[in-house]
Amino acid sequence: MNFITSELPLANELVGSYNPVLVVISILVAIAASYTAFQFSQQYQAKNITRSQRNGWLLSGAISLGGGIWVMHFLGMLAYQLPVKVSYDGSITFLSVIPALAAGFVVMKSANRVSIFGMVMRSVMMAACIGIMHYTGMAAMHLNALMLYSVEMFSLSIVVAVTLSMAAILLKQWVTSRYGENAGIKKEILFAAVLMGVAIASMHYTGMAASHFVPDDSVIDHASMLSPLVLALSVGLVLLGVLILLLISLFLARRFTLLNELKQNQFRLNRILDSTIDAIIILNKEGEIESCNAATGNIFGYEESEIIGGNITALLDVKDGADELLKINQTLNDKSSCIINNSNHLYGLSKSGFKFSIDFAINNIDTEVAGQFICVIRDITERKEAEIALSDSAARVAAVVDTVPDAIFTFDKNGVVNSMNPSAEKIFGYFIGEIEGGNIALLIPDIHERYAVCEEARLAIFSEEAEGLHKSGERFPIELSINEYVLGGQRYFTCVSRDITARKASDRELEQHREHLQSLVETATSEIHAIVKTAVNGVISIDQHGTVNIFNPAAEKMFGWQAIEVVGRNVVMIVPNIDTNTHDGYIKRYLDTHEARIIGSGREVSGLRKDGSTFPLHLAVGHAELSQNKQLFVAFVTDITEQKNAEKELLMAKEHAEQSARVKADFLANMSHEIRTPMNAVIGFSELVLQDPSLSDQSKQHVNTILNSGKNLLGIINDILDFSKIEAGKVSLETVCFHLPNAVQDILRTFEFKVAEKGLELKLIIAPNVPLRVMGDPARLRQVILNLIGNAIKFTPLGCVTLTIAPEAGSQRIQFSVNDTGIGMSEEQVSEVFEAFSQADTSTNRRFGGTGLGTTISKQIVELMAGEIWAQSQQGIGSTFHFTASLEQPLGSLDCLFENDTFVDADYCSPRAFKVLLAEDIPENATLVILRLEQQGHIIKWCENGQIVIDAIANDDYDIVLMDIQMPEVDGLVATAMIRKLPGAVATIPIIALTASVMKEDQQDCFDVGMNVVVAKPINFSELLSSMEALVPEGEGRPLKSIPEVLSAVKVEVDFSPLEDRIDYVKGVSTWKDPFVYATALINFSHEHKNDVTDMIHLLNDGENGAASLISHALKGLAGNLCINVVAEKTSTIDGLLKVNDIAVSLVELAALDKVMKAVVMAISYLELPAVCSGNREPFDLDVVVELITKMIEALDELNPEIVMPHVLKIEKYLDQSLLKPIRKNINDFDFDMAREEAIKLSDKIRRVEQKDI
Repeated sequence: MNFITSELPLANELVGSYNPVLVVISILVAIAASYTAFQFSQQYQAKNITRSQRNGWLLSGAISLGGGIWVMHFLGMLAYQLPVKVSYDGSITFLSVIPALAAGFVVMKSANRVSIFGMVMRSVMMAACIGIMHYTGMAAMHLNALMLYSVEMFSLSIVVAVTLSMAAILLKQWVTSRYGENAGIKKEILFAAVLMGVAIASMHYTGMAASHFVPDDSVIDHASMLSPLVLALSVGLVLLGVLILLLISLFLARRFTLLNELKQNQFRLNRILDSTIDAIIILNKEGEIESCNAATGNIFGYEESEIIGGNITALLDVKDGADELLKINQTLNDKSSCIINNSNHLYGLSKSGFKFSIDFAINNIDTEVAGQFICVIRDITERKEAEIALSDSAARVAAVVDTVPDAIFTFDKNGVVNSMNPSAEKIFGYFIGEIEGGNIALLIPDIHERYAVCEEARLAIFSEEAEGLHKSGERFPIELSINEYVLGGQRYFTCVSRDITARKASDRELEQHREHLQSLVETATSEIHAIVKTAVNGVISIDQHGTVNIFNPAAEKMFGWQAIEVVGRNVVMIVPNIDTNTHDGYIKRYLDTHEARIIGSGREVSGLRKDGSTFPLHLAVGHAELSQNKQLFVAFVTDITEQKNAEKELLMAKEHAEQSARVKADFLANMSHEIRTPMNAVIGFSELVLQDPSLSDQSKQHVNTILNSGKNLLGIINDILDFSKIEAGKVSLETVCFHLPNAVQDILRTFEFKVAEKGLELKLIIAPNVPLRVMGDPARLRQVILNLIGNAIKFTPLGCVTLTIAPEAGSQRIQFSVNDTGIGMSEEQVSEVFEAFSQADTSTNRRFGGTGLGTTISKQIVELMAGEIWAQSQQGIGSTFHFTASLEQPLGSLDCLFENDTFVDADYCSPRAFKVLLAEDIPENATLVILRLEQQGHIIKWCENGQIVIDAIANDDYDIVLMDIQMPEVDGLVATAMIRKLPGAVATIPIIALTASVMKEDQQDCFDVGMNVVVAKPINFSELLSSMEALVPEGEGRPLKSIPEVLSAVKVEVDFSPLEDRIDYVKGVSTWKDPFVYATALINFSHEHKNDVTDMIHLLNDGENGAASLISHALKGLAGNLCINVVAEKTSTIDGLLKVNDIAVSLVELAALDKVMKAVVMAISYLELPAVCSGNREPFDLDVVVELITKMIEALDELNPEIVMPHVLKIEKYLDQSLLKPIRKNINDFDFDMAREEAIKLSDKIRRVEQKDI
């Protein structure tokens, strides 16, 4: 072999080409040879073959694979066509088959599993054999060219051969280990053969790729060599041999597979026959036994050799089974099937002559061997004996069943009765023939549904009481026992029943007597125990010797002794003035003479306490005679110390009462003078102020309220002073004509501030058929309504108070009902609610109504108005006070009080503009306050928490602070306390608290830290503005003559109709003053707070009650400011529940609030914000616009769209919207830096275009 080197370079290399058909054939030959060798390998590995057979399979496999390798090589050589003549050395060509055969032997020997090293070595050997064969065959070539080999490709051919050979052998071994002898017919073996064939071909063609042919001038004698044609014929002959071996291997593989399956089936059949307990015999047509299983010998006692060849009749009793033998002979002759089972006349005969019962079956075998029969014989001796025993047992059971007094019957799962005993006839009144085949429901109506219908097996016995049904239709109690059994795969039930009518009647009578006695004993014992334990007086029992047996808790408290210290000792230890002898003498005298001195009566004695002190007590003794001449004395003792003291004080109290009555009269007279004098001034000057024509409507309303309240207070004072007259029935009512609805509205207006303070809702409902003008005493009616509504507000922490007025059904009176959602009352409290206090000084020493005197006065006034008053209440839900009054309609035209009264609400206008510092963490609330205050001309600085407020005060001067209470980081209370500690005048700056809480303790907390005024949310801006004006000292701020024109531009109209029934948008627009800003705030609310309810539910479930309370509190104030009343009411209720930590009810309320919130958010989603109409723009004013843009730039520092957008809206009233579009976009994208840059650009632009309509 020559390799390409520097000494032997490639020069003018001959280039050949491949015949693709021959290449494909060569590869297929390699695969076919591999497959044939693998099939012979399977036979070579077979277990049950001789050594010569194994060597034959080994040689055949090696020849098939070696021949295939040789054929594949020379086919590949023939497929390669060079431009020069090629011939082959015959001897070398045929000698090259030897390494191919060696490769075949290596593959055949590789069938067994070996170690990895062994596998590598075999793969190397196989690759070496194939390589030797290949390169020997290459050496047989003779042509006018020098053959050179590439070292790299030569090495690669060896590596490819080793690798693929190893993979093929491993796959072959895996298939063999998995499928065993059946591996040859599995498709995996074909994959292994393909892999092996590819390995052989790959080595050849890689080796061919390694060879190069360089022209040579040497002379070749082609005549003495094999021509390609002769080589092709030789290859064809070898290929034919390989194919013949392939066919032989396939045939032999199939044959051995079938033989193996046959052997296995025969083995399994023999095992089955030998394992059966029945005798199985093969007969010919003469009845001779050809074969039998092991059970045949066991049953008949013969050895197998003794049975084979004998006649079947030798195993049967011929005398007793003649008819059956005749049938057997007919079966053997006619080849028909005859099965004889359960015969009583066919017996087997054992070798010892023992006769036994058998079941016999014979049948023709349809095989190639004619006249063969199979006979199956079963020994049924034990079954026959069991049948006889069962018959005897059944007879005995039937005798027992027929004699027992209980009813016994059986029925199936459908309730059909199969049998019943004679006793059942007597108990149920049916004959056996009447009920057998009928349904069990005729006897026991419920039994079938309760037991038979159930699909589950009930193997246990069930016993219970039920009702039987007599033939006459009468029902009677029975004791029932039911057992279930399975027969023939079917469920049956046995029922045993006993008539227990007499026993039940006896049991009932006995139980009633026992219960009666037990009840009497328990009642008496409980009553005595309860009386003794709960008695206010001491109860002491002693025997005839004076030994204490009972010493109750009241006695323990009275004497200071514990019962355990007194019981068992003589009673004289607690009654010191009676010694033992004297006491025993009393007892003996009473028992002898029955003369009672203490027994049955009472007397005063001295008692001795444990600490040695004595006290007066009243002693009453009772006597009872017990069994066995035992005596029982029960003493009831009462500490009369207080009684004695009270008797002493009684005279003093009488004198004191008389003196108090005189003092009361003097005091009332003096108080009347002292109170009436300033009240007259208040009322008089109020009337005088009302006459001033320059007074505004709002001021008139305030003065009018003062006047009415003063008159009301004066009337109440008069009522208190005249209370004694009311009790004496000397008070008379006036009768005037008044306008009932206006009068009631005037009364309710008195409570406006108190209701707002508590966060309640006050409703008035007047039925349509209530007369407007009535005759009566409006002052007394006012007093009653004031009392009842005042009480309702006082005892209602959350919810609403409702006054309903309607005509009373069936009369001419009018009914008034005051309903609240407050704390309610118990039944006992309701029964006492109209009773006056018995102490005479409570009406003067306490504020009117604080002691319940108002309801007493109301009751007496209602009765004077020919009406009635009553109350209904339930604790935790609320109360309703009803009263009726006779208010007749006036006849003719009379002057009518309250008829022309009108009340007009007016907005408060600030006379001064202040620099205000606003502390509010919720942007929507801040937006509202800023908008409303800026409309009044105030300058607002907004801070999101208390810390920012403190920093702002330290760096700038402000006139007043509006402080929210609940804020992050530093809340309003802490911030106020810190401000009050600052040095200088800033510590005295006025601070107004803004809070949604109306609890008095919360408001008191505000005052405690130094806040000046508390304004409740939702904010009444007239109240807020007036409070600001009152708190800021004179000289501070700057005077305002009117609202700046820049702030009074034309409002943009918004269609709020989608909010009907959801939001009070009329009040909202009135509060916010700007419909567009209000609509924008609503939309922002729907976006940012729609998940608040879900967040609160999650927080409560996680135990974060404080965080949930903060959300509830904030949502309550925000919803109130936006006039979303339904949300504000719900959150107000939830806020109150969270304050008392009532989580369960809070979750229920939150579920309801969730539905409300979704409805509100859905309604807001239908709002459409119109574009600001440029036609309504204000005249352009450069200074105003520049100032507005400057404020907008400052607002952008807050990083909150809610603060910036009001400024944008104001600017749009002077400029075209297109100029502000970039700023709007950046604000909506929360890019406040870019918005600031756009705003600066806009400011520069309008300065350049002075006085021009942009």
